[in-house]
Amino acid sequence: MNQSLDQILMFADQSDSQARIEGLLREHSMRFFLDDKKELADSVRQIVADVGRRGDPALTEYCEKFDRVQLTPAEFRLSCQDLQTAHKQIDPTLLRSLRRAIANVRKYQTEIFLSGKNTHPGIRYLPLERVGLCIPGASAPLPSTLIMTAVPAQVAGVKQIAVISPPP
Repeated sequence: MNQSLDQILMFADQSDSQARIEGLLREHSMRFFLDDKKELADSVRQIVADVGRRGDPALTEYCEKFDRVQLTPAEFRLSCQDLQTAHKQIDPTLLRSLRRAIANVRKYQTEIFLSGKNTHPGIRYLPLERVGLCIPGASAPLPSTLIMTAVPAQVAGVKQIAVISPPP
């Protein structure tokens, strides 16, 4: 097997698979990140609980506090008309490039998706019912992050994909 693939692919029957999974969790899990940061963890818990209790009014307050942007709940979600207006305003050359990138990622993800006609070693996708994607872009939009996260989710069969991005 290709050395780079061997380093990233894990199989349940490998003797070190559990240790590798635990290492990935330690490296990428918020729970492990917060283990050594009790004060930060407490703050995060309080914010999540407050948003759970008060909903959008709490979100507007935290958005103002942390992002220094005043938004109303109506501004949290882009309307179809907002999306259509933005689509009409995008540079046609950029739009073609984005569509090509999406097609390329979709083709690749479809090819590595485990199926009866698979020609690659494969990655087994287990689709979740819904996913949330946080796309950075406060200082610059990152469509590549959206493409590289949303398209694999679509190929895997995720039914609901929510995308959030911090305000500029």
